[in-house]
Amino acid sequence: MTLTVTDDDGGIASDTLTVTVTKKVNIIPIDDSFTDQRIWYRSYGSANTLMAYNSTRWDRYIWLKFDVSEVSAAAVTSAILKLHVDTSWGMSSPENREFGAYLGEDGWDEMSINWSNQPGMVADPEDTVISPMNGSVIELDVIDLVTSEADGDDVLTVVIKSEEMYSSDFLSAYSKENPDELQPYLEIES
Repeated sequence: MTLTVTDDDGGIASDTLTVTVTKKVNIIPIDDSFTDQRIWYRSYGSANTLMAYNSTRWDRYIWLKFDVSEVSAAAVTSAILKLHVDTSWGMSSPENREFGAYLGEDGWDEMSINWSNQPGMVADPEDTVISPMNGSVIELDVIDLVTSEADGDDVLTVVIKSEEMYSSDFLSAYSKENPDELQPYLEIES
């Protein structure tokens, strides 16, 4: 945009002004749950917290599903998954607990997913977070997952699981069944 200004004496000055508008939208999950290898038949779709855990005997994974149909993949400049941590701890070394965000398959819903019927996920995490603290908000960069699914079937599933570096790592985050300020969400900028 070019601005032109004329002063009282008839002098004219002009300059170019560039305006950049950033749009930010938050998307809460359409489904969220967790799966528990120890209680393989149980569904946790109405739970207030979501749990990721590993031990030498059993695991838990957090499952989050988002509708990204209103997202223009080409316009996305940032996509951050934010989770409000309830509790996090580790048995061997609380300073080195690591949790990853994985692309999961979409064939599930929160009221029926359990360990025995959970769909698959990719082998490598999109991003990881180290040593989440109780009461903190963790942020995971998932821009490639968002843009891929916005260009694909418009549904994004993210799985959060321990990177299993130690014998027992635990993460409990608030689910969408909580007040707005505690719900997990995707923060997308375009």
